[in-house]
Amino acid sequence: MHRRGRPPPGTRGGTARGGFARVSRPGANGRSLTVPDANTSPTPAVRVARAEQARAALRAWNGYDPSPADEAGLDAELDRRLAQARQP
Repeated sequence: MHRRGRPPPGTRGGTARGGFARVSRPGANGRSLTVPDANTSPTPAVRVARAEQARAALRAWNGYDPSPADEAGLDAELDRRLAQARQP
């Protein structure tokens, strides 16, 4: 770590300053800020674990516990909306 808990410039710090340092390097572009690295994308197993944790938290908080039929309906609605958003 750098002083005050900040990572050195040009390293993978999760701050705007770190992002600016990455973009300002020669040959870098704005995509380096918006496109996540493959190393930072969660694996399918991690996504499943996070989804289970979120469901458990929702169930404990407000009793949310959809049936498989409810989930299928929600998935279909999400697919419909995504398809609609992709149309020109």
